[in-house]
Amino acid sequence: MPLDQQLKRWKEAELISSDQAEHILAFEKRRARPALLYAVAGLAGLAVAIGSISIVASNWDLIPGRMKLVLDVLVVMSLGQALVYLKGRPPEWLEEAATVVLYGLTLASIALVGQVYQLGGSAMQALLAWSVLTFPLMALSSSLRASFLWLCGLEVSYFVALSALAKLGPESSDFALVAVYWAPLVLLALGRSRWLLRIRPAQAHQFRAMAWSQLVLMASAASFAFYDALIRGQRAPWLPLGISLLATAASCWSTPSTPAGRAQRLLLAVTFAVSHLPLFMPHGKWPVGAALAFIGVFAVVALVAHERGRPRLLHLATAAVGIRLLAIYFEVFGSLLDTGLGLVLGGLLTLLVTWFWARKRRDFDRELSARDSSTREPAARDLSTRESAP
Repeated sequence: MPLDQQLKRWKEAELISSDQAEHILAFEKRRARPALLYAVAGLAGLAVAIGSISIVASNWDLIPGRMKLVLDVLVVMSLGQALVYLKGRPPEWLEEAATVVLYGLTLASIALVGQVYQLGGSAMQALLAWSVLTFPLMALSSSLRASFLWLCGLEVSYFVALSALAKLGPESSDFALVAVYWAPLVLLALGRSRWLLRIRPAQAHQFRAMAWSQLVLMASAASFAFYDALIRGQRAPWLPLGISLLATAASCWSTPSTPAGRAQRLLLAVTFAVSHLPLFMPHGKWPVGAALAFIGVFAVVALVAHERGRPRLLHLATAAVGIRLLAIYFEVFGSLLDTGLGLVLGGLLTLLVTWFWARKRRDFDRELSARDSSTREPAARDLSTRESAP
């Protein structure tokens, strides 16, 4: 909904005054980012990059190796100097764009050096060097998009390393499969660390959001592994599993003992169990286990959203549960879909799930509104007391 309409509704409900609405509107207009400008600038930068690559590629064999390196060094130095100049200067999108371009150019430079000197090497080594070399760039950048991009690159480097480890044999493959779970646990630990919360609170929040999203995503994907066994080695990978268990226990221990904190502890336990139980299943399909695991994960996500007052997340989690319930119906009674009775029952079940979801959504919205109002009233009374005090 546009901001003007929201402010109008709030004024009609006597939540804010006209002066407050004008101040809010003026503030949002000052901090608003021109989306069209960002899009045009991004397309122009992409066109320049693609054109430059095309020119170089068409004359690649004619350019000596040393000249390639000299040109690459000059471009990197010029872009770095431009980034230093743009630091803290408006508009902010220029600094952000230069950071992202330099980040990608670093990987291209690594590939160029390897090609000129015929170094060989592996993709894992190139990606690891890329993440290490660009860490100072991302540490000094204030852009959340740039830090998110660097985190994605770092995780790609980690997963490529695990992929190389998995090719060494069945036991190494099982070890690498369990070690995938370490990535979100490390992100969660970094997002909760005091030093990062002190110096970069926005990045710490980003780390935690990525960690929780990956934990839920991994558990959701692992629930479908109940249809088949994953372990192919001679014995279970107890060492990486033990490390994951200890890290999960440490995360639970560091979670505050509040209603929201207890819900997060439950989510950590559920995601750990669902992500690792399929590793030790015997061969064979367990469709009921797959469905219950998926529903259990998102039911706990809904509980966390309820305790933290996150309506959008709650609606997403309940919608996922409803869709999975419909999938169970089609799995169990799929043979009835060829008849009219199966379609009628499927439609009725869809309507029932939709009605239940809409009703619970309204109930939660009312509860959240009542909670917000009860929180605002003591604050308002305290403010009026301080204003009336001599």
